[in-house]
Amino acid sequence: MTLMASILALIVISSDRFSTVSPRASELPPPTSGAPAPGAPRSSDGRSTHPRGIEGRVTSLDRATGALQMRGKNGQSLTLKLLPETTVFLDGRVGRLADVKPGDVVRSVFDVRKSGNVASWIEVEKKEN
Repeated sequence: MTLMASILALIVISSDRFSTVSPRASELPPPTSGAPAPGAPRSSDGRSTHPRGIEGRVTSLDRATGALQMRGKNGQSLTLKLLPETTVFLDGRVGRLADVKPGDVVRSVFDVRKSGNVASWIEVEKKEN
């Protein structure tokens, strides 16, 4: 294989790995209150080694601090921290924090850390027209 063909193959494989397709519901961990299980293993930076998932409705969002308050389907309130590296999905594409609004139904996977519940990604449910 020539060098050019090897580079092209690597690009094709890499682009498939970084596609912007949002995760399927079957890939989500079960919704939780955000509290780690007693004795759950933790990494050296204090975050849970088992990400948690939640689905619910956004009740408030402070874009300045990245604090998103939501009420899970089980009725429990939870605050998530949205960092610059938190990925937002909207309609099957990568969106922005500005796309998230109070009242939106969202799904998220987050890590439990000493500093709070930090969202890895958040997906805004498609709105019906």
